[in-house]
Amino acid sequence: TLLTQVGAQKARVADAISRISTTRAELVSHLFRQDSMPLWNPDFRTRAERDLAVERLRETVSRQVTAVAEFGTRPDSRIPVHLALLVLFTFVLKAASRWVGRQQEVTGGLAKAVTLFEFPYSVALLLAILLSPWLYPQAPTAFRQILWTAALIPTSLILHRLLDRPLLPILYALVGFFVVDRLRELVGTLPLLPRLLFLVEMVAAAALLAWMQRPGQLTQLPRELAGNRALRAVG
Repeated sequence: TLLTQVGAQKARVADAISRISTTRAELVSHLFRQDSMPLWNPDFRTRAERDLAVERLRETVSRQVTAVAEFGTRPDSRIPVHLALLVLFTFVLKAASRWVGRQQEVTGGLAKAVTLFEFPYSVALLLAILLSPWLYPQAPTAFRQILWTAALIPTSLILHRLLDRPLLPILYALVGFFVVDRLRELVGTLPLLPRLLFLVEMVAAAALLAWMQRPGQLTQLPRELAGNRALRAVG
């Protein structure tokens, strides 16, 4: 009966919640315990060579590609809905762009906001990608990473126009960190490659901070940012 099915479903849900709580408590209890060998361990090179083997990387990439292909060809896929929303956003923003172009020159605090309408395609793509968590709540990791990486293209184009020139190197660095982070998540099943990528990120971040501490670097920033305490602490 329906009542029996509901009772069985509730029991399964309670069991799943109990297992999640147990697993979480176990993970927290091991939070400060070493769970893998340090990078300077003599065996690290052997394991790293195995992780970086072409066959191992090809297997990981193939698994991710298969997961994305299967997700995209599901009968209940929402990709057509997503594409329809992208077309709708593009149409609305193009119309808004033409309307703004016919208005008199905008000055003051709205000037940069109006600049967004100069990139209707980029803004439309960015808005469509921002809706992806609601459209694809159960999407595989690789599919989500592809979407977030694609979001870098319109975001970079828009920010490149809005930001002052002295801030552009920081923008490029953040874009690079984001791409490496997405790659690190994609190869998360490998035990050592994500750690190597994280090490590269840390070295790059240290180099960026050293570059920002050059004499007079902060003097090139816009006047409204020159007094920022966080930036002064860095530089």
